[in-house]
Amino acid sequence: MYEIRRQHPFIIVHAFSSYILLLLLPLLRSLTLLQDGVWGWAAGVWQDVLVLFAILLFGWLRWRRETYQLLDKGMACQLGLIFQQERYLPYQTLTSVTVEHPWYLRVLRIVRVRLETDAGSRREPDLTLLLRLRDADRLTDVACRHLQPNRTTRSYRPNPLSVAFLSLVTSDSLTGVLFAATLISQTGKLLGKEIEDRVLTSLTRLMELLAFGLPPLAAVIALTILGGWLLDFLSNLVRHLGFQAVRDGERLTVRNGIFTLREYQLSVNKINFLQLRQSLLTLMLGYCAVMINCTGYGKEKNEMAVLLPAANKAELDHSLRLILPEIRPGYGRGWHSAKDVLSRYLIPPLSLLGAMLAVLGLCWWKLPGLHRLLFFLGLMAILPAVWWLFVKIGAFLYNGIEMRGRTCTFRTVWGYAFYTTVTSCDKIVRVELRWSLFQRMRKCCDVVIHLRCEKGRKITVKDIPRADAEDFLESFSRFGAG
Repeated sequence: MYEIRRQHPFIIVHAFSSYILLLLLPLLRSLTLLQDGVWGWAAGVWQDVLVLFAILLFGWLRWRRETYQLLDKGMACQLGLIFQQERYLPYQTLTSVTVEHPWYLRVLRIVRVRLETDAGSRREPDLTLLLRLRDADRLTDVACRHLQPNRTTRSYRPNPLSVAFLSLVTSDSLTGVLFAATLISQTGKLLGKEIEDRVLTSLTRLMELLAFGLPPLAAVIALTILGGWLLDFLSNLVRHLGFQAVRDGERLTVRNGIFTLREYQLSVNKINFLQLRQSLLTLMLGYCAVMINCTGYGKEKNEMAVLLPAANKAELDHSLRLILPEIRPGYGRGWHSAKDVLSRYLIPPLSLLGAMLAVLGLCWWKLPGLHRLLFFLGLMAILPAVWWLFVKIGAFLYNGIEMRGRTCTFRTVWGYAFYTTVTSCDKIVRVELRWSLFQRMRKCCDVVIHLRCEKGRKITVKDIPRADAEDFLESFSRFGAG
């Protein structure tokens, strides 16, 4: 149990990404000496070999120096080479243990293990290790053994349509466009400028074929938005296929992915809150995607802390009874927005619509030769504004607070998304009431709830009557302190 162990030796090569600037030195030397001919280039090869040897030596020394040790109640680690440190992680404080199987390491039976606690960095895990599969299994068993198992193991596995629904409501065009732009630019760097030009030429021809009579600029805008969204949708779909959640005593295990397999071991009592996410359309259809907040889960880039990819009310109740009965949302509005503040919700979208129509009318009058383009751009701009108006009306009817025993349910709207956040009183660190001059005249206020989590999340429920907000504070002080 107290044997000192090291990471897999592959970490020596895997860490090359940390020394990418040093690896550029041989490349720059090669490019400058190529103009002197092959012999001139070959005469300086020893410099390239020296740089690569230094990188490998540094990686080997670091691999030899960094160790970990599984003790009875915690894990001891020695980290660093020049700036050394010793770290001790008690098993009881671990919020999540993630085992990641990247596709390029799977054939070597190597996995990446991430350990997280509430005291770690917002961006980096408390500890990341590259281990043999058998060592990772042993570490996971030891680190999670304090989570009491249950005789009955309950499992939830959604159908592929539910995963597609999650990808549908979480995809956005900007992410896809940025991904595509990065992909094209990196292709040019790796395969040459000529290949990059051919890719861009092919995309231009594709846009011309799909323009359907639209002006060229309008076609480019429309197809860029659509293509970016489709790319992000496919990326999210692939990432979450194979999703499964398993509850065993105090341990919640979540698995997902096809190319890169991920397995998260979560401590149920370290889950801070549960959150239902909906758009206006899915709200009307009665479906939602369910996320949870637990330090380390969904923390990495392009990851989401999914619990249920898609569920209606009946499926939500049934699935939560199976895998997370401790946190159950309320379905009433409880304390909700004051009736006489509807104008606060309507004025912003109506003002935006008025300004857009005025600008469009002026351009239509001054630029008669661009009517087709103006019609398309105006339509593209006005549709989101009209949709925002409907979202604001929905927000007025949706905002609210409900408290059932020690469980609080907060309903809020941010942008175009509707959120239902469910948490226990002991996960709330502070509650504030604040109001503007207008709200003071209307005898209402915003209720700001600060939640206990790594990123210091806060929720704002807007325009609650002062009397109702104080009633909630009284109920919270009574149940929250107990």
